[in-house]
Amino acid sequence: MKMDISAPKVCAMDFRVRVTDAGADERGSIVGVAGFLQEIAAHHARLLGFGTARLNESGVTWVLAREYVEMRRYPVYGESVRVETWPASLERSRARRDFRILDADGAELGVATSVWAPMDLATRRLGTIPEGMSADFPETPCHSVELPGRAVSRLRDVEAEARILARRGDIDVNGHVNNVHFFEWALECLPGDTACRPATLDISFRAEAVAGQVILARCARQDDGSMLHALVREDDGAEVARVRTTWASSSEGR
Repeated sequence: MKMDISAPKVCAMDFRVRVTDAGADERGSIVGVAGFLQEIAAHHARLLGFGTARLNESGVTWVLAREYVEMRRYPVYGESVRVETWPASLERSRARRDFRILDADGAELGVATSVWAPMDLATRRLGTIPEGMSADFPETPCHSVELPGRAVSRLRDVEAEARILARRGDIDVNGHVNNVHFFEWALECLPGDTACRPATLDISFRAEAVAGQVILARCARQDDGSMLHALVREDDGAEVARVRTTWASSSEGR
């Protein structure tokens, strides 16, 4: 279903690709894109009355449970992009929020869909959707892209590994490592011959990480050409995220 972007529940925000969003070739990164999505999601939730500060008054906060990003082209350093977002559907105890990423001419650079869950700040357990939110969601689900049908598989055979220390500067308002760092860390262990950006990235968040913990970023190439990634806490072996990426050559505009 196509979203009417003039509808009041759709929020648009303009971004310019900064130096810190781009790589050595001056092309934007998936980490930069994830930062754009996070910024507009937080802004729009606040406008709709269910931002983090408002939920904190009731002892809960939002956490990202899963996100799927599909990029057709990455913007370059200095390029202006517009990101649109809207509440896409309610699914039991989870809220879906979708996105479109556009260039200055309105051409679609990429799309994304995300799954959010409320977390009790005292118990750190996931809870139910706050009352009164359903009015902000369409009666018919309205998605820019569908989630892949199957969940991200567990990584069993490790091809490469990197050891990463979670720093105090990585912590966000919820007291744990911000989700954008998980995008960054998942790609840290990529084999040296993987020189292009992911065409798609599907990430499932499974546990928290806090400052001082060591995270093992692991990955392995799969038979279909995709990569499976795992972020694992070194101290207790718990998975904090599972990731699946697919890749395209730079000649295809990524």
